[in-house]
Amino acid sequence: MKQSNYNIIVKLPNSSNSLVYNTLYGGLICLEPEYLNILKECKYDSNIIKYQKAFEELKNQKFIIEDDEDEFEFLKYEYYKAMFDNAELALTIAPTLACNFKCPYCHNRDLVFVPEDYSFLDVNEIMQFFEKRKGVLDGICISGGEPLMQEHLIDFLKEIKKFGYPIKLDTNGNMPDKLKEVCETGLVDYVAMDIKNSPDKYISTVGLNQEVFQLDNIKRSIAYLLTTDIDYEFRTTVVKELHEVEDILDIARWIRGAKRYYLQSYEESENVIQQGFSSYSYLEMQELIAQVKEIIPIAELRGVKEG
Repeated sequence: MKQSNYNIIVKLPNSSNSLVYNTLYGGLICLEPEYLNILKECKYDSNIIKYQKAFEELKNQKFIIEDDEDEFEFLKYEYYKAMFDNAELALTIAPTLACNFKCPYCHNRDLVFVPEDYSFLDVNEIMQFFEKRKGVLDGICISGGEPLMQEHLIDFLKEIKKFGYPIKLDTNGNMPDKLKEVCETGLVDYVAMDIKNSPDKYISTVGLNQEVFQLDNIKRSIAYLLTTDIDYEFRTTVVKELHEVEDILDIARWIRGAKRYYLQSYEESENVIQQGFSSYSYLEMQELIAQVKEIIPIAELRGVKEG
């Protein structure tokens, strides 16, 4: 065990006690000298019950952490979570109106089957918009469709980077070589990869036939992200008609060791490729994530609403 690097200890005036504040996790506690020694030394006399309880409380509030716990990794996680989970601060753009998957529950039908009358923006107009929003936008999300299908994606990212924006890339992972190429340019700060289903059910979930779909592409993208230095997340949109509990647990085992994994509920809309799907209840999702956490402790629900 070790003391958190983010503890601030302040000796209280006219008192022998000290106030301890953890700037990373937000914990605040007042300690008498004997308990402050437990914090500083990260050990206690196990024969004294009150010291054992104090030590456990310091652990629970993250004033004392495991030796292998990476607090900087958690700090980066919170940074990207705050940046890209807030739609008011991050702008999402889709440089490719196409996708190499045809997931029936996809809510971006017009980005998969592009209407003839679809209007497109000139790249110069987009760059002018970025210039005007400097200091307002915190980041840019590149989505789709499947953005890695865009032949000139790297050139587009270079232009965005000139404005200093952090860039998040959304992908389905079906183009592992292009994913690696883009990530290794250093232009992308964060990758979000969709995991559509367990390996056995992948092909039926993405709407392709055996001649077109190669599960090995997904496996290679997962393996790359699990070992790269780039920040990333995996995520799964849970659809009641397509996912059973064991499917989600199979995914968790598949990506075991992931930095981040999110489960999000399917939402019905008029723009879904195929109607007739539904979501699990809030309680069912809570029960599901509890099981997933046994495999990936950092897993979370995203956008799952009660009621």
